[in-house]
Amino acid sequence: MAQIDLRSPRTVGQILDLAFRLYAQRARLFLLLASIVLVPYGVVAALVTRASHVSTSAELVLTLVDLALVNPFVTAMQMQVLSDLGEARDPRIPGVLARGLRVLPVVAAADIIAFLAEFAGLLVFIVPGVLLAVRLAVVAPAAATGATTWPAALSRSFRLTRGNFWRVFGLLVIQAVLTYLALAIESQRAAFALVLGLALSILAQSFCTLLISLLYFDLRARDAASVA
Repeated sequence: MAQIDLRSPRTVGQILDLAFRLYAQRARLFLLLASIVLVPYGVVAALVTRASHVSTSAELVLTLVDLALVNPFVTAMQMQVLSDLGEARDPRIPGVLARGLRVLPVVAAADIIAFLAEFAGLLVFIVPGVLLAVRLAVVAPAAATGATTWPAALSRSFRLTRGNFWRVFGLLVIQAVLTYLALAIESQRAAFALVLGLALSILAQSFCTLLISLLYFDLRARDAASVA
């Protein structure tokens, strides 16, 4: 098993290049991990949102499940995969799932708090929301790699993103574009569009999560270099 270097800083272009290479090599694994979460959620969400009448409570439950499960669980599992690859270990799905579930509560709590902070920032004014989105961009990966509490994960994200605004912002824009394209197709009511949208959602979620996870390791390497 070839080891990948997660201890060296990279440019945005190098992060993208590594993400594409890893995805090409491990596409089946990354897609499977995302599908474990997104297929059940996507089917339920499609059934609910395509009903003749959708209650506010049903929409709220879907939003909460999305915040507390989809991105946190995919991130938690992918971080275990990258940790294995960084140590030249072959990622095994049972082990990845078990370790992902172990850190899921902290990842979910950190992700929810980060979302609420960003949403509040956007309500106050767009700029604070954007700034918070950048500063909290790697809160989920931070929570998945040893942060014992969500405040510790938020603090680590703030520390790592300090002085790296444009690097983080650029990758967030790429993530937002891919996610928007998937959601735009999935929102169509045709059955074909539903299936295609779900497939694109799985692809976008797994790849975008990989990008942010690699960004976390890049920022961590830069932080370590600045301290040394």
